Amino acid sequence: MANEIRTFLAKQVIERRKKSKLSQAALSKLTNLSIARISEIERAIANPTLDTLEALAKVFNVSVVDLLDYEGTLNDTGKIKEKLMKV
Repeated sequence: MANEIRTFLAKQVIERRKKSKLSQAALSKLTNLSIARISEIERAIANPTLDTLEALAKVFNVSVVDLLDYEGTLNDTGKIKEKLMKV
């Protein structure tokens, strides 16, 4: 499940960065993160810290909860039951 959340976050960051018309380099400067770190987040291979999530959320003008609204994507009861059965 952790990998699914990282993948969801990666998609969120990519979509919001592109919607904001930011390059990875520009996002890097605004968040004080390296370009490599932005790339790792967008490829779902990084586990960002809370500070990193807060920096990203601030740039995108959303809350950390909005950035990680993974639960909101699982509002289908069947999918929730399926996820719980795997645990």
